[in-house]
Amino acid sequence: MANGIVHLPPTGQAEKVPVELLDFDQNNPRFTPDKRPTGSGDSAVISMLATSADLSELIQSISTSGYINIEPLIVIERNGRLAVLEGNRRLAAVKALRDPEVARAARISTPLMEPAKRQTLNELLVYRVATEDEARDLIGFKHINGPQSWDAFAKARFAARWLDDEHRKRDAGQPYLTLEQIAARMGDQHKTIHRMVAALYVLDQAERNEIYEISDRSKKTFSFSHLYTGLSYEEFTKALLIWA
Repeated sequence: MANGIVHLPPTGQAEKVPVELLDFDQNNPRFTPDKRPTGSGDSAVISMLATSADLSELIQSISTSGYINIEPLIVIERNGRLAVLEGNRRLAAVKALRDPEVARAARISTPLMEPAKRQTLNELLVYRVATEDEARDLIGFKHINGPQSWDAFAKARFAARWLDDEHRKRDAGQPYLTLEQIAARMGDQHKTIHRMVAALYVLDQAERNEIYEISDRSKKTFSFSHLYTGLSYEEFTKALLIWA
C-alpha cells in the first residue's frame, strides 16, 4: 500500500502482499455448523482453527524457522481486499504470531521469535484467482485425498457447493460438471463424495423442514460419517421414508 492506494496482484500470478491485506474466508468449508467461529473477527476465527485444525505445531515451526514463501496462498478479491480461499490455517498461524493481543484473545500461546524471523511474517506469497472455480481443483484434491485432509462434513460442504454452482451453470445453458466429474477432480475413486453430498442434502432438507438440527446432537461433535454411511444401506433409507 502506497499513498493510501491498495495494490492487488494481477490474477494468474504469484506475488507477495502485506499480511494486512489478507482476510480469512468466512465461507471456509472447515466452518461446519459444529465448528463455526463465534464471530467474524480474527481472534474468533483463529480460536476455532486452533481447536479444529491444530495450529500449535505450525506456530512452533514458523516461530523457529520463519515463514517460508514456497507454496502461495490462493486468494480472491473481495471488496478491495484479498480473501484466502486456500491457506487459512497458515494465515491464522502468522496472524497469531504477529499480534499478541489477537493470540491472547484466541487463547493461543505464541513463542518469542528472533527479529529476522519475525520479518518473514510481514509479506506472504499469494496466487490470485479471478473466480472460485479456478481454485477448486487444487483445493479439492489437497483437502479431500491430499496431505491436509478435511473432516467428512467439510468435504461434503465443499463438494455440495461446487455441485450447486455447476447446477446454476446448467440451468443457464452453460457447460457444467456432473457430480461424477467433480468427484474425479477431487481424486475420489470410491463414490465417497457421492454419499457425502447425498447425506448433506438429506441433512439440509431435514433442517429446512424443522425435523432435525445439528444443534440437537448429544455429542460435542457431529458424526457426519455415520449419516452418509447409514444412508448407503437400504434398511436405513427405508426407515427414513417410513418415518418421514
